[in-house]
Amino acid sequence: MPGLDALAAPAGGHGPVAKVAVVGAGWYGCHISEELQADGHDVHLFEALPEIFGGASGHTQNRLHLGFHYARSAVTRRQASQGYRRFKQVYPALSRPVTDNVYAVPRDDSLLDGETYQQVMQASRLPFEKVDSTAYGLEPSTTAFRVPEELLLTDRAKAHFGESLRPQLRLDTPVESFEETDGGVLVNGELFDALIDCTWGAWAAGGKGVWSDLYFEPCVTLVYESERRDFGLTLVDGPFFSVYPFRNGLHTLTSVTHTPLARCRSHEEARQCIARQSADTLDRTRRAMETEVVRYWTPFRESFRHVNAFFSVKAKMRSESDARVVSVRRSGRRISVFAGKVNTIFLAAEAVRRELHAVVGKDLWVSL
Repeated sequence: MPGLDALAAPAGGHGPVAKVAVVGAGWYGCHISEELQADGHDVHLFEALPEIFGGASGHTQNRLHLGFHYARSAVTRRQASQGYRRFKQVYPALSRPVTDNVYAVPRDDSLLDGETYQQVMQASRLPFEKVDSTAYGLEPSTTAFRVPEELLLTDRAKAHFGESLRPQLRLDTPVESFEETDGGVLVNGELFDALIDCTWGAWAAGGKGVWSDLYFEPCVTLVYESERRDFGLTLVDGPFFSVYPFRNGLHTLTSVTHTPLARCRSHEEARQCIARQSADTLDRTRRAMETEVVRYWTPFRESFRHVNAFFSVKAKMRSESDARVVSVRRSGRRISVFAGKVNTIFLAAEAVRRELHAVVGKDLWVSL
């Protein structure tokens, strides 16, 4: 049986090679595969869809978070800020600045007042500039800040990983069978030393007994065209909305209240919910979201024209807090990854390395 003992050490001298199956070619699956490949491991990346980033990673707001979304979670702010700096170092060509990116705190409806929000961000050493809210068409009582969060360039990221992982990619190849043995795991009948699940519960076999505390939200994101070519507006902290640059001069509109269409027990149930959406239900959702926006920001209807929408499934962990942090769990030779934001891919990769070392019982740790 071709386990670790039968494999030669990689040229870099980092120790024995592990043959690893990674499931899910989104941001996390691609980054972790690239990291393990750089360590010298024999990585095989399985993706059920015909292309990488075909799931939630390719259908998102594309925001590279710095922490401004999370005034009520210090650990999430810290992870976001550290991950932002690391992302800019490792993938400098995969994001870009947004010219005018504003966070606003409504006086009456936010869970925090503007002064407290500002103090939280100052204490977290996040960079921002306080601006005149009325200059953006917001109420004078709204506190507003210009921030340097960036836009993820998803198309460029797909091209990057598609090239760097070309030999490892197994596209249009769902993992239909999985079995743990004494010396490894059988994935579609092929022997591996370990399996890393980066599907956030979308792969049903990976979620059993591992992510029992997950739930799934079928989500709709609206797409608009506007003369405001590079503008973002996000209201915090509460059940508000966000307008953010997307691609090709378009913007997305999301809403804490209206973007999630339901709360489901499984990824498949969420997909079925999306399949039931009709033109009429989408139109009702659009009108509800636009009404919410105009309540706080009246220039919206003058500047933005609805052109499209896309759906996705978001997996979330049941929690009483506002935290969206990295979690990596191991069961036998299966390592499962869960996280909330793209820029925590580095924390996840470090945790996966530790768990991989524990799985194979050899020194596979490689310092970053």
